[in-house]
Parts: sequence; structure tokens; C-alpha cells
Amino acid sequence: MTDSTIFMITESGYPVSGSGGLERQITTISKGLSKQGVTVKVIAPIMKYAPTSRTDTHEGIEIYRIAYPKIPFVGGIYMLLSLARYLITHRNEYAAIHCQSAHNVAAIGCLVGSMFNKPVVVKLTGWWERQYGILKEDNITLHIHILRWAIRKATYYQTISSELATLLKKNFDESKIVLLPNAIDTERFVVNHQKQHTKKGTDFDFASIGLFTGRLVPEKGLDMLVDAWVRAFSADDDAALLIVGDGVLQLDLRQKIKSYGREHQIILPGPTESVEQYLEIANYGLLTSLNEGLSNTLLEYIASGLPVIGSRISGNEDVIEHGKNGWLYEKESVDELTQCLVELKNRSTQELEEMGEAGRSFITQYAGVNSVSARLSQLYSAG
Repeated sequence: MTDSTIFMITESGYPVSGSGGLERQITTISKGLSKQGVTVKVIAPIMKYAPTSRTDTHEGIEIYRIAYPKIPFVGGIYMLLSLARYLITHRNEYAAIHCQSAHNVAAIGCLVGSMFNKPVVVKLTGWWERQYGILKEDNITLHIHILRWAIRKATYYQTISSELATLLKKNFDESKIVLLPNAIDTERFVVNHQKQHTKKGTDFDFASIGLFTGRLVPEKGLDMLVDAWVRAFSADDDAALLIVGDGVLQLDLRQKIKSYGREHQIILPGPTESVEQYLEIANYGLLTSLNEGLSNTLLEYIASGLPVIGSRISGNEDVIEHGKNGWLYEKESVDELTQCLVELKNRSTQELEEMGEAGRSFITQYAGVNSVSARLSQLYSAG
């Protein structure tokens, strides 16, 4: 597919300073598609936490923003009707629609796409769809029935994990389901095989460094992570755990760490706009979430050549091969997490680097931006 324009629709503001996984994915995949000869135009609602100009560009990506009055119920309907009108009046400007979530804007995208025989790809991201959206299995509301009816008109469903694909088969056409992960620009992350030397002269001069990056919120399993790490490493070990990010648990975590007397080892540097500086000095990554789709953080760890300890949740199980490029544990088991940390602690630096190399090789093929973009381009054309 060449010289075509895709309208990429999101329910979030775009771009966002310190953006989350969804916004980062839009930028990454848009750049990747550009190399495939596909032009992306992002359609986003006007949100107060993002730029509010009607038209804009971000890193070469064209953006059009839909008005979203902050009036309960009415504002949302107005935004969706405005989106429908825009897609209808500009139908000759795009070859396909890619909805970045399976929510209300996806319903509009699917309805308009079916009206004008435009291919529509709907991406499912995980937690929200299971708890409140089209994958919900009990207490189904009229709203969910309507969403399902509209979204069934999609050409393809992009599921970022095998678990999501399995859940989707219960209510949607299996032939339309495509397992296609989030994309990662592997060239952005430098693999440094001399990590123990790069730490010299930094604020974190330890023989072994574990890294968590993300929001400091309950669903990330950080209380359990601190408990398990303290069990696995003694106060005299030349080891550190860096918990990089910000959130509501920051004070509680600091108090817990202080109660263990581990302030010298378990460090909260705060949020960062440059995660690469931490990835370069870390020896392994940690993803202890209780719920995820396919974490961009996980992809960043592996692209940086780090073995990863992760909970057995959607997405992690597709990427982490236990004992090969990392370790998996049951998400609420502090004992299993502790055992994974002990196993990692007993591996040599060379063994950890070899595990990291295996992971990076796999992720380049599985989720590298060039690979994912090429497959998306085929989906846009196949419709």
C-alpha cells in the first residue's frame, strides 16, 4: 500500500507531555507507517491536558482535533457526532481508519467506514475492554450491546496479546482477529554489554541494578515488589532497585522502604522524560503489574537487552519465555516473585546479558516497528 492516508482515531488528547503508552504508540507507529509509504493523520478530541488548536503537527504527524464540550453526557454526544461528520465529509481523503481503542470513537469509525466501504482496524488494548467495555462478561449494559453491534462492522480487530484474542472470539468473528503487538523502535535503545562499567561516575554505582519504570499506583504491584526484593537481597548486597516514576503511592513506598531500612538500596528517583538513561545502567527490568495489555515498558526493557521478571498477565506471557529471556510468576504471589529474584541473583552477568540478547533478537522480529508497520499496511489494503 503506497501513497495512502490513514485516519488514526484516538479518544485521548494528542500529543501529551510525558505521554502514556497509547500516545507513544501513535507516534511510533505513525513514523513506522511513513516508511511504508502510508501517511497518518491523527484525529483526537480537544482535551485540556493536551494542545487545543484545531489543526497541528507533532513530529511530522498531522493532527485534527474535534471539539469536546465539558458538559456531562451532552459533550460526549456532541464530540461523537462531530467526529462522524468529519469522517463523512472527508471520506475522500483517507483509505482506511485505524481506531486506537475499542470504545465510543471506534463505534463511530466502524459505522462510517461500513457506509463508505472503508477498511477499519480496531485495536484492543486490554484492561478497559475487559472491565468496562466490549469484552465484559457480566452485567452487560445497553451501551455495551450497542458498542458490540457497531464494532462488529470492523474489518479487523488488532489484539495486542493472545489472551485478548481468546476473549474476543467469544463475541466477535474469529476470522477478523489479528494478533499484532504494540510496536517498539528497537534502534532507539542502545544495548550496552558493559553495564557494570557505565555505572561508574553515576548516582547509581551498584554491581546489580533492577529497574521498574511506570506510574506508582496500586495496579503496578509495587508493594509486593518491595517486599520480594527485600527478601531476595540482603542489606549488605551490592545491589539496588530503582523505581522510576510518580504517582499516589510515592509516600507510602518511601515509608515502606524506610521501615525495612533499605533507603540506600531501593531508590525512587522520580519521573523522567529520558528513560534511556536508566535502561543503560540497569541489569534487569521488572514488570509487576496486576493488569496490562502489552506494556510498552516491557518492550523497552527487552529492546534494551534486559532480561525481565514479569507477572503472568496478558502480554507478558507472549513475550517473556521463562528461563530464556526472563522469568514469570503468578501475579499475586510474593513467594514466586522472590524466587524469581533469587534465581536472577544467582545468574552471572554474562548469563544475564545472554538472556537479554535473546530477548532483543526476539522482540525485533515480533514487535519491531518496521515489522508491525508492514503488517498494518497489509491490513489497511486487505479491506
